[in-house]
Amino acid sequence: MLRATAILVLLLAGMAPGAGVRAQDQPANDTAECRKIRADIGLPEKTDDDATADDIKIICHLGYITAQNARTRIPEWVMERLTPELLQGPFGRKGANFKADPAAPDETQARGSDYKKSGFDQGHQAAAADFKSSQQILFDTFFFTNAVPQVGKGFNQDSWRGLESLVQKLAESRPELYVITGPVEQESRAVRIKREADACRNEIVLNPLPRKEMCPQSNENPSASCTDGVHIPAALYKIIYDPGMGRVNAFLMPNIDHRTLRGKQSFLEYVKQFRVGVNSIESLTGLKFFPALPARTQTQLKESCAITLLH
Repeated sequence: MLRATAILVLLLAGMAPGAGVRAQDQPANDTAECRKIRADIGLPEKTDDDATADDIKIICHLGYITAQNARTRIPEWVMERLTPELLQGPFGRKGANFKADPAAPDETQARGSDYKKSGFDQGHQAAAADFKSSQQILFDTFFFTNAVPQVGKGFNQDSWRGLESLVQKLAESRPELYVITGPVEQESRAVRIKREADACRNEIVLNPLPRKEMCPQSNENPSASCTDGVHIPAALYKIIYDPGMGRVNAFLMPNIDHRTLRGKQSFLEYVKQFRVGVNSIESLTGLKFFPALPARTQTQLKESCAITLLH
């Protein structure tokens, strides 16, 4: 068996531009752990016309699978299969620091200097606290291929952390959960999810942020331009699928300071305002989720707004 830090890189080479990644496309030497993560629901597929196989590298770690985008220098998505056993343990993040993922070329990843003085946190996609059962698997969440720039105070350190905690609490009480997390790219103008068009009937506006990219030059001088900078997402999404209950919840949270917006509401009530149908996230990202599930099941999951799983 490969050592705990072993990484299997699943390249999309040979696939036509715009083609998706399907379970049957994966090489025969995939590890058992990665099959557990992807086999039942499949890996997200890129469906838009601009998708190119050369931009994306699928990297398998024992705890999660990440799709690193060389163009944006952040992951397109990160997928986990959580169980109570993974979350239970004494291990923590003390001594861990983000570092380059040895499975991806350095030039396709962020660097520590890209974040320094940027005003953004290195925001986990697969949360470190999801893997308290293993120090090594927990440390493996500290790769730049598992991080995106997130507003620190009021989001990464507050609202997003609150959502992660609710998912962990749910995972402790269920046999298994699939969790897919990722960024939504900024557009040049505000993007609006209209209430009447979304299964959960929530209206969410994603406004352009002051910067679209960050790099050491722009961190020192906001007016400086970046060459191949790290893209700053307009929002983060998290999709939670409980196969035992046949139910999915999806959340879309703008990458902003949420503290003044939340007011005195409980966090659970506040985060419900950011529930959306999976179809809305597919429209924003150009991804197709759950491709291995039967077509009818996909439609039911994506076009409905199931009762909130979180508690």
